[in-house]
Amino acid sequence: MFSEKVMERISLLDDNLVKYTDTRIVLKEVNSGGEAELTCKLSNPAITFLKLEDKKLKYFSCDNCADNIVFEKIGEDQWKLHVIEFKRSVGSKEWAKIKKQFIGAILNSWALAGFLGINHFSEIKCYTAFVRDKLVAKRNPNPVTLRIQTGKKVDNPYLDWKKDEIKIDIGKVYHLKHEKINLSLEKKNDKDVGISEIDL
Repeated sequence: MFSEKVMERISLLDDNLVKYTDTRIVLKEVNSGGEAELTCKLSNPAITFLKLEDKKLKYFSCDNCADNIVFEKIGEDQWKLHVIEFKRSVGSKEWAKIKKQFIGAILNSWALAGFLGINHFSEIKCYTAFVRDKLVAKRNPNPVTLRIQTGKKVDNPYLDWKKDEIKIDIGKVYHLKHEKINLSLEKKNDKDVGISEIDL
């Protein structure tokens, strides 16, 4: 599945928080806003770091971090990073925070990759799993509400939510693929749980 070196390094990590598999991983989120469950189907071996937001490195000045990251081995010495954040609802404040959480997760991913002996990621993809999209009405806002001044270009802060690509600045600007995952509410043990399934 992985090289002997990577497996040796994995053995030094908390196996309650780090999982490796080549079939699927179920990510769960439980907080005051509710519960969510996302089943990720894999076509390649992968290492998943759970609850990253609670276990992030304190050396970075970025206080925000996404919930989970997945290192997918896509070839010999080739890895793809998946960054996954759960939100009950996504409005303008949440979307601004989510992008900061992606940055924090990427920084932590680079540190963990270095520990595992992974030199770089061939691709980085971000995901937002949510139940309610509160940005629907704001996707084509009235220019007056954005206070557009004559002769000056003002970026619509919600355009990247509408597109399948986001711009992240971490000392260098990265244009990363972003996938929205709309969770369906289902009853589970008398609770509403947001559930979905994706192919990574």
